Amino acid sequence: MIAVDICNTLANVASELKKLGIEQDTYPSPLPESFFSSPKGLRVFRNAKPFEGAKYMIIQLSKIYGGVTYVTTRPKEARPVTRRWLSKNGFPSGKIIFCKWQEKPDIYTKLNPCIIIEDDPRVLDSIKDRKVLVLVPQWSYNNHINGKGIVPCGWKSNWH
Repeated sequence: MIAVDICNTLANVASELKKLGIEQDTYPSPLPESFFSSPKGLRVFRNAKPFEGAKYMIIQLSKIYGGVTYVTTRPKEARPVTRRWLSKNGFPSGKIIFCKWQEKPDIYTKLNPCIIIEDDPRVLDSIKDRKVLVLVPQWSYNNHINGKGIVPCGWKSNWH
């Protein structure tokens, strides 16, 4: 099984925030946590475009490794929006775990996935030396993370 983050990993949330005048050069976003539970924040999740090639890669990896589990720090209020977004954009069905970022390393440990796809530098720093392949979509806020399992990637590469 593979474990995959959603925001700025599959969904270009940064682009939607930029439309609101919010740059995501630092992580986490400078917005209060309550923003993403608000109607405006939920629209950001709904309107985010998937990264080119992400759907194809997740479909292929989930076939090879026996499915996908999505692990997200989106608030629980975003559950319906998130399910619809994944389905509408053709991502394979799978369990969705909503959690705090501090919980992600332990969740990844319990899931014991073959591959993790994650962009949050705080989480990456906690899992960078584990014996699991971690694909990291490159952003200015996470390109300094190195470790034995870390593999920088970009969805627009020749993956399809």
